[in-house]
Amino acid sequence: MPEISASTLSSHLDVLQEAGLITQERRRGRYLITIPGRLAVKMAYQIADRIGRSRRHE
Repeated sequence: MPEISASTLSSHLDVLQEAGLITQERRRGRYLITIPGRLAVKMAYQIADRIGRSRRHE
């Protein structure tokens, strides 16, 4: 995993949280993927898979 500064990571987590894709547990401070977030991850994997397959056929 590439090195990411704390401020960069924090700003990305804020964007994901504002979009409703993750939520933060207040007591422990950890982030959890919401159901819409899980669907977004699944769709991203499907798109990446299709792109990979189409590139192999070029």
